[in-house]
Amino acid sequence: MNLQSRLTCILSMLLVICVSLSADQATVPAWDKLGDLNIIPCPKQINDRNASFALADKTSAKAVIVLPDDAKVAMSVAADQINGTLQDLGFPALPVRKASDSNAIPKDKKRIILGVKDESPLLGQLLKENSKALEDNPLGEQGYAIFFDKDHVLLAARNKQGVLYAAVTFAQLIRK
Repeated sequence: MNLQSRLTCILSMLLVICVSLSADQATVPAWDKLGDLNIIPCPKQINDRNASFALADKTSAKAVIVLPDDAKVAMSVAADQINGTLQDLGFPALPVRKASDSNAIPKDKKRIILGVKDESPLLGQLLKENSKALEDNPLGEQGYAIFFDKDHVLLAARNKQGVLYAAVTFAQLIRK
């Protein structure tokens, strides 16, 4: 299976992956659904959905990373984590844009949106569709959730450190 097919396959399996790094929650990790993904730390929950999302092919980016307008160093590091992984695998880096520029992103480009759940209006708007999952599984102190649909990958977290953890997990999924 070529690398682009592997990326599409991994991302097509993923709808929600929630990780809670809070010590006060006793939950059973989703080991039974991980198969050979070998993600560290192990996700608390994985829900599958049949959809696909191409990030890039060997010559061009098919997605754009969208950061909050007030993005600080942690958000840029998170975007760099994703782009570094793509480049390590021989794909081009994805353009990085601010949320206020998201209307200027061509419609044919998919969006990877990073942000703190309660601080990003764009992320908040898109999370409304998935709010049931977050209500059932509240995020721990450094917890995060990765939501995936045909147009977006949402990396949402309770704080900036959680966004970085979400990007690291997403990068691990890209490598699989």
